Amino acid sequence: MPRNITKPVRLTAEQVAEIGERAKTANSLRQIAETMNLGKEAVRLNATPFIEAMRAAGTLGQCTCGRERFHPHFCSRTATNPAGRWDTLEQREKRAAIVAAIMAGDTFAAIGQRWGITSEGAKGYLRWLTPDQRAKRRQLQAERGQACTFRPHTDQLYTRIAAAVPRWLSEATRDDAISDIYLAVLEGHLSANDVGKEASRYASRAVDQWESKFAPRSLNEPAYHGAKHMLGDRIADPASLVPLEHRLAM
Repeated sequence: MPRNITKPVRLTAEQVAEIGERAKTANSLRQIAETMNLGKEAVRLNATPFIEAMRAAGTLGQCTCGRERFHPHFCSRTATNPAGRWDTLEQREKRAAIVAAIMAGDTFAAIGQRWGITSEGAKGYLRWLTPDQRAKRRQLQAERGQACTFRPHTDQLYTRIAAAVPRWLSEATRDDAISDIYLAVLEGHLSANDVGKEASRYASRAVDQWESKFAPRSLNEPAYHGAKHMLGDRIADPASLVPLEHRLAM
């Protein structure tokens, strides 16, 4: 007698589309099958094209155990999760938001505080990053490390500007002039080749703003040409009662 062979269940186009959508975030075929109340074999047959497409695009991601998602062997971590735990709409939206925050450079502490989890819990969402996102994050970390190790006096442009700015300026005013020139070059307002010619002009401007050539500016000088108030008027007196009297008079 011939054996009774169970034919695979034919799924609707809507069910196949849902399997493809759930395959983007689920950890295992079993989770999809239990969530949709379908047989695992039917889910496997229909999910395979979606899984292969994600693998080819490099967006398949990792299982909670650290291996590739939908790996062929039994996974104790996904087996102990309740059905659909990682595949609800709320969880998908939460994962997407946290991954976006990670890629934006937010700290794990800030992410944890925002979503009400520990910093270690926020760090656990690294497993949801795609290979492309992991590579981009490593690149951003490398660039951040280079920025943190920047030393002004080892920068050729900074050294060139510092050599051109007159040394008769006070230390603070000279630093202001150097910073102004450096910023002007970065913003494209000044060519690096013109630093030597323009250094004196920037130095004079810094002096005009903060001091005279021979000493700091007097607080009794006008704040600017034609001004009625003095430089000293800009300095707040912490012991003054004028703000309080003004508030009481209102």
